[in-house]
Amino acid sequence: MELKGIKASIIHQCQIKPFIVKEEWAQAVANSKHGAIVLDDDYVNGVAKSIAHDIMMECNKPIYTMGLRDRTAGFFPTVDNLPPSSDEIVTKVLKIMENGR
Repeated sequence: MELKGIKASIIHQCQIKPFIVKEEWAQAVANSKHGAIVLDDDYVNGVAKSIAHDIMMECNKPIYTMGLRDRTAGFFPTVDNLPPSSDEIVTKVLKIMENGR
């Protein structure tokens, strides 16, 4: 990722309830240039958005979310609904770095 100008920290968050923003996470986000992304293997408008909001309020930085697309999933290649791929995540990060969204 550094070849594309991305310097990132990864936080593995395992506890959801109670959700507590750890000091090391807050420092990583506070020191970031562009904020953070909460990744989820479920729909964005659920836990991911709640966690992003809590981190944003704690750190006063933009927090984005990525997860399943807002559509029904199926079990066939044309209707499957999978979590974001590494390429999709890199594309989102580059877009945020360019214009903040």
